[in-house]
Amino acid sequence: MIVGVSGCSKNIDSALTSKDLIAEFSKHEQQYKKLRDMVTADANELQKFEVGIHRLGDYRLYDDGWAKQYGNYISLEAILAEYSLTQSRLQEYLTLLSATGASVVERHKDSVSISISSSGFVFGGCLSQIHYEPNVLTLEKPSWAQVYYKAKFYDNWGGETKCD
Repeated sequence: MIVGVSGCSKNIDSALTSKDLIAEFSKHEQQYKKLRDMVTADANELQKFEVGIHRLGDYRLYDDGWAKQYGNYISLEAILAEYSLTQSRLQEYLTLLSATGASVVERHKDSVSISISSSGFVFGGCLSQIHYEPNVLTLEKPSWAQVYYKAKFYDNWGGETKCD
């Protein structure tokens, strides 16, 4: 008996194309720039910082509460204090993410990525992101990607969809 596991074509069929990425950026450009400015300001000296619907810094929201590691829960207030954020600032992030349909904004060193679409990933899936690089942005197809779309908006703004 031979059993094979392959990527889900349904995810690839609904992947955001280069044209879709351009349309999404055009529709939400000011909100993406605001998210970039916010996460850059709030990251302070951290090498990596992210805010999302179920993420805040190194913490994730599980069914039973916020934790860095599942089972070691702490209050949202403690997390906000750790990152010097207010509840209203977190709400500002969540409002912008909701308005753009994005799930998370992440800053790594000086680069910013905003996840605007994701599907699958256990046995194949796609991730679409808007990227900002303070210098010149380079977009390259990862070796593992079966399907790849990219779009440059400006020298330092672009988008890509990667599917495995």
